[in-house]
Amino acid sequence: ENNRYEEASSFRRMALETERLERKEKRKIWLAHFNNTFKKEINLSNVFSYRGIAIKNSWSLIKTFPSDVLHFLYRIFSGYGERWFRAFCWLITIWLFWAFLYATPICDFIEKEKYSFSYWIGYSLNVITLQRPEPKPANAFTMIILGLEVLFAPIQAALLILAVRRKFMR
Repeated sequence: ENNRYEEASSFRRMALETERLERKEKRKIWLAHFNNTFKKEINLSNVFSYRGIAIKNSWSLIKTFPSDVLHFLYRIFSGYGERWFRAFCWLITIWLFWAFLYATPICDFIEKEKYSFSYWIGYSLNVITLQRPEPKPANAFTMIILGLEVLFAPIQAALLILAVRRKFMR
């Protein structure tokens, strides 16, 4: 029974990868056709029809771009939810990167004293767990940095939990 989950998971990963490669190949074929078409003799009457085709095909590329980006990020950050260690490493990287940002002078906090790096690691961990630790941000840039960590860290934690869940389903 556990073998079924592994096969289904492997099939899902292959299906997503095949879908991505198929879109990439369609784009390559379309671009080759488009370039060959324009290498031929172009007269004024054909310019408008080629332009319409180009706009139509460009729109389909633009329309699929967000989906392609999300597939790419999903593959990079958790291996389509299959690689728990990769998701864990990215979560630790996010945590330490933001702790480093908080420790640098570019982030300005109200009542910022000379805190050690270990304090900022704890501060970042509190932000990851969706708490509002002290000291508070003093300017808009620091608030944006804080908000980005509040956005990215829970998403990565969810990807980690999904990958661990899939690992134990097998």
